[in-house]
Parts: sequence; C-alpha cells; structure tokens
Amino acid sequence: MITQIENDLNIENYIHFIKNICSNYRKPTFNKNLYKKESKKLLKDNFDHEGILVLEDNNELLIFNSCSHNGILNIIETVKAKVPNRKIKSYIGGLHLFNHPTKTNENTEYLDYLINELKKMDIVIYTGHCTGKYALNYMKKCLGDKIKEINSGMELLI
Repeated sequence: MITQIENDLNIENYIHFIKNICSNYRKPTFNKNLYKKESKKLLKDNFDHEGILVLEDNNELLIFNSCSHNGILNIIETVKAKVPNRKIKSYIGGLHLFNHPTKTNENTEYLDYLINELKKMDIVIYTGHCTGKYALNYMKKCLGDKIKEINSGMELLI
C-alpha cells in the first residue's frame, strides 16, 4: 500500500523525507502538460505530492529526487530552509528537461536560466532519465564537472 505523506518525516537522525515549500524559482516548462486527478476531475498538477529525500553525511547534505517537477532550484531552496546551516554536497535526480512522449527538449532560454543559477552554487549534480541528452550536454558545456550523467545500474561513491 502506498500512503501519501502529508508532513515531513525524519526516518533516522540523518535521513529526512521533506515536502517542497519553495516556489520562488521557475519550474520546468513541460509541467504545463501534466495533470492529476482529483475528485474525478483532471487538474494541472502542482506537484505538492513530490517529496525530497535528504541524507546527511559528515555534516553535508545529499539530495535525492525523482523527476524534479518542482524544479531543482526550488528543491535546493526547500532543503536549505528545512535543513539549515549545512552544505549541500550533491543533487541526485532527473531534471524534467525532456518530454519523452513528444521527444522534445526544454528550451535553451530555460536551460540558460538554470545554468546561471546553478553556477552560483557549489553542488555536484548527478542526473539522467528525464533530463535528456540534449539538456545534459548543453548544461555540461557551462557547468563542466558540476553536472554528471547517471544511468540505471550505476554505483555512485559520493
């Protein structure tokens, strides 16, 4: 059985499952095509159900997310607010920059916006799946080793 978690949850002293609270930054443009069903109606999905898994390691944080529909920047800001005064070492998750059904990539204007914000942070991003090869390669040109590709079956030593 799957149960939606309504509040933040501390799984252990060093493992937190938190709800996104930040929406100061733009979200991926492909969100406009995604809906959720509520009371038999289709509504635009606001992704308030998407959680963030945070692990603490030697006083540094590792963020795990699925497709980052809330946007990587909002997710990072949420973690900073809910687990303050800690360096965020890594972000592991898809960035929702590729639309699989239509085989289209996120626009370069949004990618440039992300790149400019991410350059200000000392975080290594491990991404794959819904980021797409185009966006990954585009961002890698500017972010270099601050963004790395992951694939199913890989092991990361962070």
